[in-house]
Amino acid sequence: MDVFTVDDLELIKKLIKELANKNEIKAIRMLLKNIPNCSQLIPKELNKEIKINKYKFSSRDGRLILIANKTDTVNDRCVEILNNVVNELK
Repeated sequence: MDVFTVDDLELIKKLIKELANKNEIKAIRMLLKNIPNCSQLIPKELNKEIKINKYKFSSRDGRLILIANKTDTVNDRCVEILNNVVNELK
């Protein structure tokens, strides 16, 4: 069976989860790009079910993609630097 002809959404979710456990980001992206049925998956549900460090599922132009989750804002980095300086001064 060819992986790019899989129609079962539950099987696709299991495959994505297994690849996420192995930290295969490029393989997940290739899977999402080449299986048309992936667009039927809901990104919000996938993000709750499958936790990938520093990545999240999103929808762009009706397609499901995996993007870098940039939650580390400038403010967060500044606070971290300030905390490190305070700890060094103690």
